[in-house]
Amino acid sequence: MSRDLHADVVTQTTASRLRPRLLVKFEFDSGDLLLCNGYTDITFNSEMYTASGDFGSVSSIVEETELNANGVELTLSGIPSEWISIALQEPYKNRPVTLYEVLVDGDGAIYGGDDGAIPHSFRCDTMRIDEGGDTANITIAAESILRRLEVGSPVTFRTQWQKKKYPTVSDGGFLQVGQDQQTEIFWGAARNLG
Repeated sequence: MSRDLHADVVTQTTASRLRPRLLVKFEFDSGDLLLCNGYTDITFNSEMYTASGDFGSVSSIVEETELNANGVELTLSGIPSEWISIALQEPYKNRPVTLYEVLVDGDGAIYGGDDGAIPHSFRCDTMRIDEGGDTANITIAAESILRRLEVGSPVTFRTQWQKKKYPTVSDGGFLQVGQDQQTEIFWGAARNLG
């Protein structure tokens, strides 16, 4: 899939000091966790992304022309073991994770401003914790938001569902669903009624 780049980004790609950075935003109930690779913090969308140095890693982000739900793995290493209980208590399943690819200058300013970022949206799926001595590694597998297209709906959209979900709404839109499913429609040909 092709993406348009901001004019400032295109200009700076030929500069001698090109610094690609990756920003990661985890949205948890207890608050957002904002991290970036490298050794300097970055401000993006009025939020401070904390530098993780060599302690964070991200698997390859796959984009292709096919409509596939590719996932990604995000790992933080060197986490103190006493912080593991915090990770275990946090409801992480299906929480939004957004990765931004940006280009920065020596001061950490993003070329193209906030429009210069290329976003990738995911949802947290599983968390793996590998303990070893005083520190641990936490790996979160996140799946593409396109994954929802591969999973069927858990509900049947009928009148009973609508009355339960929206008891105060008097909309009869789902009354004809059962009848409509049995309707035979003829396209492009005359119907023989005899």
